[in-house]
Amino acid sequence: MIFDVPIHPLVIHAVVIFVPALAAALIVLSVRTSWRDRYRWAVAVLAVGSAVAAFIANQSGQTLRDDVRARGRDAGIAATFGDHPERGNQAQLLTIAAAAVVVVAAASSKGPAAVKRFEPALHGLAVVVALGAAGVVTVAGHTGAALVHRDVGTFVLLPPTPAPTARPTPAPAAQPGATVTPAPAPVALRIEVSLAEFTITPGELHVKTGAQVTAVVSNTGIRKHTFTIPSLKADTGEVAAGASANVNFTAPAPGRYDLLCTVGSHAEEGMVGVLVVDP
Repeated sequence: MIFDVPIHPLVIHAVVIFVPALAAALIVLSVRTSWRDRYRWAVAVLAVGSAVAAFIANQSGQTLRDDVRARGRDAGIAATFGDHPERGNQAQLLTIAAAAVVVVAAASSKGPAAVKRFEPALHGLAVVVALGAAGVVTVAGHTGAALVHRDVGTFVLLPPTPAPTARPTPAPAAQPGATVTPAPAPVALRIEVSLAEFTITPGELHVKTGAQVTAVVSNTGIRKHTFTIPSLKADTGEVAAGASANVNFTAPAPGRYDLLCTVGSHAEEGMVGVLVVDP
């Protein structure tokens, strides 16, 4: 946080300026080859600055995402982010790759003749990678702006709601000669759930109200997933491919409760289900 504002939306502005500027500068040096000796190291500095900004933006974005998810669970809702996190990862990788190629191309211009001959090819490669990075940054910026318009940015700044303090209810006094019948113990129930791309199996779970449920969740897919019931604040967290996790919860009042995977756009792609609580 900087003055109570998350770092991510601040540093992302540097990325959306630096990366397209880098691509434009490389194109100019492709056309005006006589300028390369004069400006190649200035462009290399811009490339490195772009890579650093992209790295900070991606890391701070992951922190912001985790904060939003945590506060969403506290509020009994699930925050989804579409494909914005994946676009951010792609933008970071392409920007770092472009910076590496630009620096190597600049360094090769000072090497022996056998090395200098590769400089034009390296410069051309840098142009292609930088254009790719600029394109992905544009898409990532658009998806991020769409999240802000859905009030995700406002939501993350809300203070967490304190849990209400429960007041114990005094037990009624037993009448003389009355027989006290103990309340039945809650039923313990174990259910097995499988996660894959992009399904939750079984897609409909049935339990009895009041049951103490342990969901044994296995990820049989190739990507990380979660098993989340937002209204019950039940969440495995991210489960890696081939791994498993348990989540415990008490079955609430009879009704239907949504369950889903909160990773990326997995819910939008079909990773949803329902928990049916019977009387």
